[in-house]
Amino acid sequence: MKLHSVAAILAFTAIFTIGTVAETVPAFSQSHSVVVGTRINNGHRIRCAEGARLLRMRGFRNVRALDCRGSHFLYRADRSRRTYDVTVRARDGRITNVRTVRWRR
Repeated sequence: MKLHSVAAILAFTAIFTIGTVAETVPAFSQSHSVVVGTRINNGHRIRCAEGARLLRMRGFRNVRALDCRGSHFLYRADRSRRTYDVTVRARDGRITNVRTVRWRR
C-alpha cells in the first residue's frame, strides 16, 4: 500500500512537471512610450547614472550622458534606428525634451 502511494505521487509529479514545462507562452514586444512629460522615476530625484539606466529601461540603447550639471541632464540615445537627445529634469525625473539628432555630412 505504501509503495502504491509513492508511485502515485511520483506519477502525478512527473505529469505536472511535464505539463508546466511544455506549456508555451506567446512572445510579445513591450513598447514604452517616451514623450515630453513622462516621469521615468515616479517623481523622485535622480542622479546622472540613474537617468541613463532608467532611459535604458524605457527602450533606449547606447545611452550616453552629454551634460549632467545643473537642474537638467542631457543624454544622447538610440531608439528604433534613430538617435535622440533626451533632456531629463533632475528634481523629479521628468522628461522635458526629446529631440531627434540630425547628423550633418
